Amino acid sequence: MDQDLEDLVARASDPRWIPAIYNYCDRRCARCRFSERCFAFNEEVREGEGAEDIVVVASRSLDRSLRLLHAYAESEGVDMETADPGEVAARNAIEEDPLVVAAHQYASESWKLLDALESQLGPAAAVDVRDAIDSLQWLSTMIGPKIYRALAGLVDPLSPADHPTQNDAHGSAKTARLMITDSLAGWRVVNRFGRAAPDSPTRTLAARLERIDQELAQRIPRAMEFVRPGFDEPVPGLVRPWALTPDDERGDRGLRIGGGILARIGDFARRLWRRERHGEPSTEN
Repeated sequence: MDQDLEDLVARASDPRWIPAIYNYCDRRCARCRFSERCFAFNEEVREGEGAEDIVVVASRSLDRSLRLLHAYAESEGVDMETADPGEVAARNAIEEDPLVVAAHQYASESWKLLDALESQLGPAAAVDVRDAIDSLQWLSTMIGPKIYRALAGLVDPLSPADHPTQNDAHGSAKTARLMITDSLAGWRVVNRFGRAAPDSPTRTLAARLERIDQELAQRIPRAMEFVRPGFDEPVPGLVRPWALTPDDERGDRGLRIGGGILARIGDFARRLWRRERHGEPSTEN
């Protein structure tokens, strides 16, 4: 196995990490009480050491990821050249799903509007208003990808789907709905500050977001039953996002986490390799 890959698995096996907590959050790490127990956050910090330009950090991280993926493919004999026509068709169908399209349209329109509103804020604007606009902008970019991942998980789960709710589709849907809840709270702050009329663009966008939430709830009605690692646990770090039974906790923890990392690298590798070689869009969200 490639040394970088071995080092990654070794770091991922540290018992302080809450497994997969980073898959079901809003990525606002500075506000998260679990950042010190998040493998993804600590890897980002590690990659960013010594670099001041975010473009440099992102580029270096992507280059390193590609090296790891190629090393994994070579060591495991993974054929990443073969594209499954059925998988491509399913991915395209999800990208064109009205719910996914609506979420991306919401993100585009809300970002433009909020950017304009932010530029008009005077020095007397309250902190909560600025924070609401900042949160709305950030969350608008996250909701669509999470909805895509939820719908994709229904047909091509990233984790075992033998549990009715404790699987990636339900976890992604719950995360999206929680971000929608936070966003609606932000819109209320903005509307109250601007004394928005009933037909104002801000109220229109909030209403559109409510409809997206309602549609997602109809598609995945039990999403809110998902137990998010860390966030929804009485004792953070005990629940696996894809397993709840004691039998699933047997075996060496480091090997389980390392094996899970390798399995996910394999799934991601095939998709990223095809994008790199054939120009296909990435579907990792």
